[in-house]
Amino acid sequence: MSTVDTDLYYAERLTNSRNGNPRFKFATADGHYVLSSDASCGYEVTNYTNRIPYGGSLRVRLHLTRAGRVWNLEEIRA
Repeated sequence: MSTVDTDLYYAERLTNSRNGNPRFKFATADGHYVLSSDASCGYEVTNYTNRIPYGGSLRVRLHLTRAGRVWNLEEIRA
C-alpha cells in the first residue's frame, strides 16, 4: 500500500456500491483516483470537498490499495 500527497480539485459522485455505500472519483493534481468500494471514508468526502475554495484546491493525502484505489484520505495541514 502506498500514499500520495496531492491537491484535490473536486470529487465526482459515482453510483453507489452494491452494498449501498457512496463511491467517488477524485480529480487531483496527479490525475484521477477512484474510491475503493465500501470504503468507510466515502461518508466523509463531502466534508473535504466543502472546504475547497472556489477555483482552488485542498492538500490531501490519499492512501491507496495495491490496485491504486483510495481506501482513506486525510487533509494535510501546513
